[in-house]
Formats: sequence, C-alpha cells, structure tokens
Amino acid sequence: MDAQEMVSALALRSVEGLGDRTYKLLIDTFGSASAAFGASKSALKEALGGKSKVAESIIGGGAYLDSAEALLERHRVAGGWLISYGCEGYPELLSEVYDPPGVLFGYGELQADVPAVAVVGSRRASPHSLKLTYSISRELAEAGVVVVSGLAEGIDARAHAGALDGGGKTIAVFGAGIDVVYPRSNKALAEKIKSGGGALLSEHPPGQKPDARFFPRRNRIISGMSMAVVVIEAAKKSGSLITANFALDEGREVFAAPGVAGSAWASGTNDLLRHGARIVESAEDILTGLGLGGVKNSAEEGRDFSSTLTAEARNMFHALEDAPIDIDTLATRAGFSPSKSAALLMELVILGYAAEWPGKRFTRLS
Repeated sequence: MDAQEMVSALALRSVEGLGDRTYKLLIDTFGSASAAFGASKSALKEALGGKSKVAESIIGGGAYLDSAEALLERHRVAGGWLISYGCEGYPELLSEVYDPPGVLFGYGELQADVPAVAVVGSRRASPHSLKLTYSISRELAEAGVVVVSGLAEGIDARAHAGALDGGGKTIAVFGAGIDVVYPRSNKALAEKIKSGGGALLSEHPPGQKPDARFFPRRNRIISGMSMAVVVIEAAKKSGSLITANFALDEGREVFAAPGVAGSAWASGTNDLLRHGARIVESAEDILTGLGLGGVKNSAEEGRDFSSTLTAEARNMFHALEDAPIDIDTLATRAGFSPSKSAALLMELVILGYAAEWPGKRFTRLS
C-alpha cells in the first residue's frame, strides 16, 4: 500500500456521512480510495445510490486529504502504520464481515496470513477461568495460532500473556485510539505484545479517548479476524457474548468453557453451550475442532518441517486428513483464501506431504 493510497484511504473514511459499509462499497466499485477521489460526481452518485451530499464531499475532499496526510505523518513518526480494506495486508477473514473497518491503525507486526483464534471473557473472572485462559492461549500459541483479544482486564489480559509465554503472537484490538491503552494498567502488556512480534490494532485514530459505544464495534474486529471465538466465563450481559454473536453471524465457530451450574458469572457461557457452542476444556478441543492438527500425530513423526515447509504450509498440512478433502473446506479450516490454499497444497504435493485426488481433493501422506 503506497503512501498516497494510505492518505486517500484515511481521507475517504473520514468523509462526513460515510461509514464502513459505504467505504467498502466505494472500494469494491472503484478499486481504490484514490480512484474514488478521482471519480466523477455522476459516477459517485450512482455508486452511492443517489447520496449527492456524500458525493459532493468526496469531490471537494481537499481538506480531508490534507488532514489525513498530517495525521498519518504523526502516526508514522510514532512507529505506526495503516492498512485499509481492499489493500494488500488487510486480514482476509476480516474483509468478509458485513461491515469491515475501512481503515485500521496499528503498531507492531500483523500476522494477517496465520490462523487466528479469539479468546475473550469476563473482566472479573474466577482464578480457575484465568488459569484455563492462560493454558489454552499458551498452547494455541505453541501450535502456531495467533491469539486475538481486547486487552481488557481479566480474561483478555491472561489470553495475551499466555500467547506471549507460549512463544507465539497475539493481537490486541483497542476500543480507543491506537495510542490510548485502556485500561492503563495494561500498558506494559501492550508494549510486550508490540515488542514480541504481535500487533496493536484500532479503527480509531491516535488520541481518540475510550467510549462505551466503541467496544461493541471493536468486538466485530476481534471476531472478524478469527477462525473461531472462544468464550471463557461470561455473564448473560457480557460484552464477550457480543463477540460470540458476531462470530455466529459470520459463520465462524464458537467455543465456550462450561461453568458451575447456577453461577451468574458463567450464565452467558452456559447459554452458549445450550445453543450449540462447542465445549472447550483445553486448546486441543479448539485445534482439533478447527482442523489445525492438535497434538503431534503419526503423520508428523520423523518429519523435519523447519527445513522444508513454511509456517503457512505447516498450517495447511495440519488441515489435511487421511481421507480426501475438497479445497474449499481446507481453505476454511486453514484460514486462507482458495487461491492461497491451492498454492500451499501444490507445495505440499511437490514436497511429498500431500496427494491430490480427482475433484481438487487432497489427502495427507504419512
């Protein structure tokens, strides 16, 4: 994403009256934010369904462009970056949601092509749930899965900490400006995430203070980036259930940890289980449920993956089984696009880790 497109993307998303769905519509129509700014008024009005006021704001968008350029320069000097919907590096799973954020401000390294799982729950969790969160997140990280959460107190913080201690990557999504750590007590944790190869993300610009309205919207990003959402201890009105509902709306898997019967603090997770969520008691439940391999199996014995396969190819290998599976199912399991999955599967076939069957189906070779 070049510098001018970054400026154009931020400027376009800043236009008054233009939300994320409209931003997506314009990018899908014109191909880029720069092209949208260069479009004629009639073309813009047609794309916008006759919204002439928004079209006029885009046509006369010089002030938006100037403001965006200044903001991006300050963010860049502070070590930050920006990605936008429709551009390379934007998380593919997130781009599939109903209203993906038009732009994302970030610090650190975004692992956009690595399978990710969201781990969320109560801010005031029991010691048992905090311990379970840490264990699950650590084991997910050790298996090469990125752990996504919201940097809140309680479950979120333990999810991030477990992933870091497992030697893996974790992503924290803010409900405030990208430089506003909330709560402040997690500032050191945020720095560890950034320095440990993970990422801090927000759809809000630097300096934006936290607002209660932002957090439900933030949760769609947490679920949208992830193959699945894992909820550990949540009451009936917990924000974690919003995250789980976003996941269900987008056809993603939802896992929940069973709580003590009758406990108000676990009533939300128990409700999820009653309505079809998968039970989770360890990372193994998640890894096998998503086809990410779980514990080391016989097909991996004696193989030196480190010298022959990339991390992405290893993740695709874990999605394979002894029985033939079609490429679309494998793409969903591994969290890659069909085209990316096809390339990875060919790599596995060439290197002798997989076999291709008629109908674009593949099996793992032991």
